[in-house]
This record gives sequence, structure tokens and C-alpha cells, in this order.
Amino acid sequence: MFSKKKNQAPERSPRTRRPTLERNLNASSVFSYHANRAAARPGAAGRQEQTPPAAARRKKHFTVLSRGPFIALMVVAIALVGLNLFLSGAPQVTPVSTARSAIFLRSQQTYEDAARQVLGKSFLNSNKLTINTDRVAQDLRTQFPELTHVTVSVPFVGNAVNVAIEPATPQLLLSSGGDLFVVDDSGRALISAKQVPHIEKLGLPVITDQSGLPVVLGKPALPSTSVSFITEVVGQLKAKKLDIGSLTLPVGTSELDVRLSGAPYVVKFNLRGDARGEAGTYLAVKQQLERDHKTPATYIDVRVEERAYYQ
Repeated sequence: MFSKKKNQAPERSPRTRRPTLERNLNASSVFSYHANRAAARPGAAGRQEQTPPAAARRKKHFTVLSRGPFIALMVVAIALVGLNLFLSGAPQVTPVSTARSAIFLRSQQTYEDAARQVLGKSFLNSNKLTINTDRVAQDLRTQFPELTHVTVSVPFVGNAVNVAIEPATPQLLLSSGGDLFVVDDSGRALISAKQVPHIEKLGLPVITDQSGLPVVLGKPALPSTSVSFITEVVGQLKAKKLDIGSLTLPVGTSELDVRLSGAPYVVKFNLRGDARGEAGTYLAVKQQLERDHKTPATYIDVRVEERAYYQ
């Protein structure tokens, strides 16, 4: 009558938790998601996200492009500065003269060739940092004594060396030892007259030195006072339209002997005296002798101040 009750599974309560296995699977799934997110963000503790590789390449590409013009400009600037430091082997020679009577005794091409050779002697002269402008100027002055000033400079912009040359003023020609030398107002021997084309066009007085002393170019051949005395006497005589035949410096004396063309006598001057005064004395004596129809046979001596002797 009474049948045995079958065992029935108890009804699950709505609040009954899921089995442990299901909880573990779900927890693993959630953990795996967050773990992957964390792995995708290394350094997540510092809250920095990793830049994707493509974005990094694009950023680097744009950075190089943005700096490209600046780098190119810097390269061009460095190249220009480097090129500006080098000097060409063709110097620019500029004649400079402050005196009207200054004359260049050689051609400008001669000075340019010499400047090129001097610069080419040393590799240090090939750039602005190592060139020795003072040494180059000194070498040119030594080679050309007729130049009183030589200035060598380099431009701030440009590659040609600037060489400014100023000549001495030739005053007379000195005949000594069978050669003829150009002498300036300081008495220096500048150059052999053989090296000056058409030297006769300069109209310089010729002085014969009988002392026999050697003449060295660039060195004093006569005292400057003697040069100024001679040029003053010559000027005074030419002002009176007198033609000078010869000018001589005798041995061992401070004397200048002047012979006029067509005159049988010489006029003796004292180089240590007053040139203008002695010339004036001679001109007065000459005028008086012509009025008296007298002509000295040997000399007229005006070496003593305000006195004259003749024979």
C-alpha cells in the first residue's frame, strides 16, 4: 500500500551559489582579460601606454623631415665658411700714391707676379687663419726697394689677398762703378736704371760719384741732405733756363761740381752749405761777369757763404 518514496533532488534555492568549478572558470576568464590588458601596457604602474610600432615610425619620419631644412642650411653655412677661409693664389695688387711725384718704376704685372710667388712659398699662406701678412709684406719690400710701403691684408669676405703698394719718389740718377742707380729723396738706391724702361723720360739729373764706394740696392747711397742740396741747386739753375752739362761729386770732399753746357769752367758748391744761397751767389756773379765781358777759365767757387772766387 504504501510505496517507497523516490529520492528527489532538492530544489535549488534562488540564492544557491554556482558550483566551485564554474566560479573558478569565470574567475580565470576575468583574470585572463585583465592580465592581457596589463601585458599590453608595460609599465602600467607608471600609467604609460606603449606607442604602436606604425605610429612610432610615422613620428620619427615627420621629425626627420621637419629637421631636414635646418640641417641642410647648417651644412651649406659650414661649407661657405670653409670656402671663405681659403685664399686664391692670384693676389690683387693696388697701387697707392700720396705724392704727385711718386712714380712706379716697374709694371703692375711685375708686382703681381712677385706677390704670387711670395704667397706660394708657404702652404700657410693659403688660408686666412695661418697667413703671415707681415712676412709677405717684408719679403716684397726687400725684393723691391723702390716701394716705401707694402700692406698685405685679407678680406673678410672673398678669397683674393689685397696688396697695396706705395712707391718712393725718385730724385736723381747716381752713376757709380759703371752702373746707374735711381736714388730717392732719402738717398737710398732704389733700382738699377737698366731695369726701368725709358728712364730718360723721367728727366732726373745724373750725378757722377767719383768716390768708388759700392752701391747696394735698398741701402743709402748718399746722405739725404746731399740729395736735397743737389735737387735744390738743379732747380735754381733750371729756373734760369741754364742747361746743366754735368754734376760731379769729387773724392774725399763735401763738394758738388756743376758744369754748364758750353761753359769752360765748373761751379764749386759746398754740400754742407745753403743750396739756395750758394745758387743765388753764383747767378749774381755770372751776371756781373757777363756785364764785364769776362769768362773764368777754370772755376767759380761759391763754397764760402756770400763770397765768390773765380779763376
